[in-house]
Amino acid sequence: MKHYTISLSEIYRADELHRLLVDTLTFPEYYGGNLDALYDVLKSQSIGWSLHFTDCAESRALMGKYFTRFQKVCLEAQDENPNFEAEFEE
Repeated sequence: MKHYTISLSEIYRADELHRLLVDTLTFPEYYGGNLDALYDVLKSQSIGWSLHFTDCAESRALMGKYFTRFQKVCLEAQDENPNFEAEFEE
């Protein structure tokens, strides 16, 4: 399993979040930069990834429902892909 610790401090908008993920992880060139595209990547192409998101509180507060949906997408992908893990730390 390849472990990634990703700090979400100073991530306040959806586009910043997706840019951080693209810069940190190996995403396909055609990645669409939205939650549907993220789900597809995490479900099928994230073999052996363990993502630990830290410093989530401020991003959660500023992004609101988008952050909640982002977290839900990660956890649903985890349920579908036994070789993928995601955890969130305030």
